[in-house]
Formats: sequence, structure tokens, C-alpha cells
Amino acid sequence: MSVAKQEGLEKKFKLSTTIGTTNMRLFDSDGKIRKYDTPEDILKDFFKLRLQFYGRREAVMLQNIGEELLMLKNKVRFILAVISGDIKLFKRNRAERFLELKQKGYEPFPKRNITPDPVAVGGATEVDEGIHASDYEYLIAMAVGGTFTPEKVQELIAQQKKLEDEAESLGKATPKTLWLRDLDALEKELDVIKQ
Repeated sequence: MSVAKQEGLEKKFKLSTTIGTTNMRLFDSDGKIRKYDTPEDILKDFFKLRLQFYGRREAVMLQNIGEELLMLKNKVRFILAVISGDIKLFKRNRAERFLELKQKGYEPFPKRNITPDPVAVGGATEVDEGIHASDYEYLIAMAVGGTFTPEKVQELIAQQKKLEDEAESLGKATPKTLWLRDLDALEKELDVIKQ
């Protein structure tokens, strides 16, 4: 191993090679073969496409944060309703619980790519027009012991505040600033690896 380190790991294990730049034909951002004159031309073409994807990534990240925020708000509201006695969990079947959550305006969160669970009432799989019983599982499945406490509510509110701050900073960011942040993080990691 010490011999390999002396020669250089990249050369010893053939992880790097030289490539001629006189005949560079690659697929461009439209999926067509194109001849590039310089490596910089490749990068310029790549930068435009990369910025578009950072814009898409930002939109998806904001959507995911929005969903998490809504879920946290529902959890806080649900815990407070159970503590105050507005919602009864015990001595009721599963379908009645889900119907009550639907009637009280709790947001359903469907599980992605999972088949629906049948509800115990008449074998029906849906609570109401396209909403499955498992869509409220994120509320019903919370552990009774440590979840329904004021401390847990405060913890969820703190998580909610953190996500709101994250959404605000992400909303202010441009695709360019997101890319620069990622490059800075990559540069720091590479510096750590080199040392």
C-alpha cells in the first residue's frame, strides 16, 4: 500500500487518464451529438442545463418543506385536541377515527407507492372520495405514552419554526446561490480529504 501511495493512488489504480481535446463529440443538452472545440465549451453548455435543474430542485425542496410543515401543524393540532378531549382515540374502531379526522379538517397524507389498507368497516378501503384510511396514519400511529404531552407539542413547534426558517431562506435563494453553496460544501470536503 505504501508503494501505491508513493506512485500515486490515482495512477496506480488507473483512476485517471489523459484525453485528447482535438476531437470532442458529445451529446449536448438537447440529446444531439455535437462537436465541441474546447473543454470550456462543454462546461458552458453544461452550466445552462445545470442551472435549470437547480431551479427544479429548489421547487421540489420547497414543496417537500411545505408538506412537512403542514404535517407538523396537523400533529400539533391533533395532540392538543387529544389532550383537551376534543378527539377520542380509545374505544373506537379505526374507521371512526379516520372519519372524525376527515370531518375536523385534518390534511390527509397518502403513502406513496403503497397499496391502500382495508378499513374494518364493510371492507371499504376509502374513508371518503379518494382518501384512504392510511392517509391519516401519521396521526393515529403516534405513540400514546410520550407523544401526547405539552413537551412534545413544544418540540414539534420548534421543528416547525426551524422548517419555516429553512423555507424562507430557500425561497430567497436563487439557483445560482444554491449551486455556489453546494460547490463551497464540496470544496470544504475535498480540503478535508486532502489533509
